[in-house]
This record gives sequence, structure tokens and C-alpha cells, in this order.
Amino acid sequence: MSIITTGVLEYNHLIKKPQKKDKSGGIIVDKKHIVMILSWLLGYFGADRFYQGQILLGVLKLITLGAVGVWWLADAAYYTYKAGEIARG
Repeated sequence: MSIITTGVLEYNHLIKKPQKKDKSGGIIVDKKHIVMILSWLLGYFGADRFYQGQILLGVLKLITLGAVGVWWLADAAYYTYKAGEIARG
């Protein structure tokens, strides 16, 4: 019984990476994760570009409504990929 339990614990340890925490115990969220969330939720209105300090691109994205969804989808997919690179380590 202990061999099986040990094997399961080791297997779960390989799958789940421990989350990074700061000194107070809170989970550290990288800026790219925030950009990814903003891009999916409010990217149609350029919120992701405004957050990154790209004001001109944010205004352009706002006026065109994410270039009718194409620009929004491309940005959201790109930021999701970049956030995944950080999570993979």
C-alpha cells in the first residue's frame, strides 16, 4: 500500500509545479498573465495595449473594435502563448 501511495505522490509532484509565492504567502502573478486576462476580457477595446503603455495602439484598437475581432483574437492568442511560456518555466 505504501509503494502505491508513494508512487502517486511522486507522480503528482511531477505534474503540479508549486506556485511561486512572495514572503507574505500571496501568489506572484506575472505581468504577462495580467495582459493575457485583459486581452481576453477587454482586448476588443484595447485595454491590453493601454495597460502596456501603448496608448496609440490602444486608441486604434478601441476605434476599430479590435479590427473587427481579428486583431483582438490574434493578440489574445499571442498573449496566451507568452503567458504559457512563463508557466512552463
